[in-house]
Amino acid sequence: MVRTIRRGPQSAVRLFLVYAIAILVPVLVLGAVLAATYRSGASDRGLAQARAQAALFGRTSVEPRLDGVDLSRPLSTAQVADLDQMGESAVRVGDIVRFRIRTLSGRVIYSNDRTGSTETDEEAQEAAHGETVAEITHLNADEDGDGAIEKGIRVAEVYTPLTDGTSARPTGVLELYLPYDPIARDIAAGMRSLYRDLAIGLVALYLVLAGISWSITRALRRLAEHNGYLASYDQLTGLPNRRSFHDELEAGLARRERQGLPTTIAIVDLDRFQEVNDTLGHDNGDALLVEVGRRIRRVLAEPDHLARLGGDEFAIVFDAADAVAVDEQLLALTEAMTEPIDLAGIPVEVELTVGVARAPEDGTSAVTLLQRAGVATDVAKRGGLRVVHYEEAGDPYDPNRLSLIGDLRRAIRDDELELHYQPKIDLRTGAVAAVEALLRWQHPERGRLMPDEFLPVIEQTGMIDPLTDWVIETALAWVGQARTRHPQMRVAVNVSARNLGNADFASHVTDALARTGSDPGCLTIEITETALMADPARATASLMRLAKTGVLVSVDDFGQGQTSLSQLARLPVAEVKIDKAFVMHLDQSATDAAIVQSITDLAHRLGLEVVAEGVESQPILELLRDAGCEIAQGYHISRPMPAAVLARWLADHDVERFASAAPAPTGPSGRHRREDAGLAGD
Repeated sequence: MVRTIRRGPQSAVRLFLVYAIAILVPVLVLGAVLAATYRSGASDRGLAQARAQAALFGRTSVEPRLDGVDLSRPLSTAQVADLDQMGESAVRVGDIVRFRIRTLSGRVIYSNDRTGSTETDEEAQEAAHGETVAEITHLNADEDGDGAIEKGIRVAEVYTPLTDGTSARPTGVLELYLPYDPIARDIAAGMRSLYRDLAIGLVALYLVLAGISWSITRALRRLAEHNGYLASYDQLTGLPNRRSFHDELEAGLARRERQGLPTTIAIVDLDRFQEVNDTLGHDNGDALLVEVGRRIRRVLAEPDHLARLGGDEFAIVFDAADAVAVDEQLLALTEAMTEPIDLAGIPVEVELTVGVARAPEDGTSAVTLLQRAGVATDVAKRGGLRVVHYEEAGDPYDPNRLSLIGDLRRAIRDDELELHYQPKIDLRTGAVAAVEALLRWQHPERGRLMPDEFLPVIEQTGMIDPLTDWVIETALAWVGQARTRHPQMRVAVNVSARNLGNADFASHVTDALARTGSDPGCLTIEITETALMADPARATASLMRLAKTGVLVSVDDFGQGQTSLSQLARLPVAEVKIDKAFVMHLDQSATDAAIVQSITDLAHRLGLEVVAEGVESQPILELLRDAGCEIAQGYHISRPMPAAVLARWLADHDVERFASAAPAPTGPSGRHRREDAGLAGD
């Protein structure tokens, strides 16, 4: 069953409301700050207006009536009467409440209501020096200190200088009381208009921001849905991916355990998928995966859960509790693939290999079930079977070995791994032609681990790729240093069938060459005949890419009879390594001697160099030289050594010893060779 991501509008609305509230807060704060600013400036604007009215009143009504008058002397009766008439008219129409004229010393010489003190006011002194001073107060506030006169209306009290009209020099001071309520009303009306405009602007700003927020919210929701889809679904087939499958499996295991029901999973692997990719191109390979996913889905019953784990692997969680019902579906699954699939006009027949695991008997966690279904798939592939159920008896990996997968990540990070190097001697010159890099793991709890104790389980997981990358890069770093003293030095690294099946393996190797600045010709990739036969198409594609860069390819353990002559001729192979089983008793078995001679002659006819491993004595070495073998490797020459020990060994190496027939001490027996398995094992 394909599960889709569905999100209702509630999540978008909630997110928008959060944004809307978040936007509203600063808008309200901005409005409050602006309103407070406008309010605080209202009195200033009122006083400014009062100062302007006072200056206008002085220039138009007072100064013309005092033209040329010496204010230091009392005003005449006619002048007082004229001022009274003008003041009465101004008070009657409401322009002013009161006005007084003061001398520059501050003495009142005229008041329209005959009030006023002869004392000098501070404000009057400032006006006498040319400043206009204004404040908002109440009428008679200055005379209300003893409560004799009732405080009057609110006014603007203004002190402004008077001039004689001929110069700007003050001749006196006008003390003017203006009714403030009309000014306040004008200001209030202006404030109301300002507040209205401010409110309209803030509302418009909020609506614009809210609109932007809604647009962003929708875009984010679509992006989140898309990212959620990408995180959980395979873009090619539209099926859930490995992550989604793992989560579904974990949830299903817990649910069905509570119900007392078993859970069955199957890993489905396409045979020869890489061959389709290489022959018909990746577009047709993708079309094949889509069609296979469609056919599997057609066979499954709801709510069986189908996912694509990656590459050409699919996985299924079966809802049926009956094992027989599951087997019937698996049979229907294999039959659904019998009809050829048309790719680029070519009918392609697809075969599936299926590994099955069942909870709780095969495991109770998603990780365990996936691993054991994978083991069953590998067993099916090796046996040429279609469907295989997991059996503990056929699983070479116990829990302790499975735990090494996690330990290996730490081992790479904490430098627990080490490479030892075993020299290879050129029998024509006695010089060291190359070394083979052999992996060692000093486990902090289990002690020294041999490769055959951890490589088989690692090869069943994705950890084999980073482990191989580490070995190749470490070996290249070593050979780069060794070439400063030994310019022709090469290093050989074993790789597994799983490495060759990885479409990116060649890229990993070329990346390591680039990072270390190494010459491709200094690296030899050793592959076993078994690895070649596991997936010949993928192996050939990877090796061809490497050979084009200059990396050498060697077929290890040659002679076991799995590689045909036609395959060997098509592969970009530079050398063959005779299986040690034919070398170790070469001096005792005429049959082994004949096999070694035949392999050597065959390799030479194909233009290949011959390497013999397992050389345990000088007589064997001489027989190999007589047979025409070029390179020898074994305990008789040297055991594998750490890099530091190898450096001293190379410095002391006796070329003549191996170039001649001089006798040499016999090395350790073949029973020790198990310790020298390389990355993919010897």
